[in-house]
Amino acid sequence: MLAVHLAWVIFTLLYAFFPRLHRHSCHPSCSLSKENCRELAALNLNLNISFSNTAKASQDFGHMYHDRPSAVLYASSAQDIVAIVKLAYFSRNHLTIAAKGAGHSIYGQAQALHGIVIEMSSLKGIEVGVHGFGEAAVPSVEASGGELWIDVVKEALKKGMAPRSLTDYLYLSVGGTLSNAGVSGQAFRYGPQISNVLELEVVTDLH
Repeated sequence: MLAVHLAWVIFTLLYAFFPRLHRHSCHPSCSLSKENCRELAALNLNLNISFSNTAKASQDFGHMYHDRPSAVLYASSAQDIVAIVKLAYFSRNHLTIAAKGAGHSIYGQAQALHGIVIEMSSLKGIEVGVHGFGEAAVPSVEASGGELWIDVVKEALKKGMAPRSLTDYLYLSVGGTLSNAGVSGQAFRYGPQISNVLELEVVTDLH
């Protein structure tokens, strides 16, 4: 069996055709407050932001809420997430952010009206290996929060292993199910997915 070693960032992103922000230069399509637009432009990071293709980010699995964001962020690293969370936390204009995985949330949990949706699907990376040393070593997989469980399973099976606990539907993101414990029909034996996590990388320090 395979335990899960997760490198994941909460708030819990493939972009080639949308405009990229230039440092210190506000994008003409930015509909956030002038201050937030300037702060976004000033971030010294390789951020990919779309100000036009936001319709998809205003929908979720429940189709009950349709809160359209002003921008969608496709981040490539934990540092990008830290930067955008800092911006929202210290914003004087109450900038809202939300993380969107595979889009199976309901009640608008992954939506940010007039804010920024973080598209987690561009946070990629799966490595199957061993966690720990000596007698404490255990087979593990390190996966980014934007990866789908179906892909985690495929990579694990190549090494003759499988995660100990899985949801009944595998086309869900790693970060998405762990944020809700990851309960399924297997939980009675090995516990929910979150109980099989060895490590998490979480954005907590904003200073």
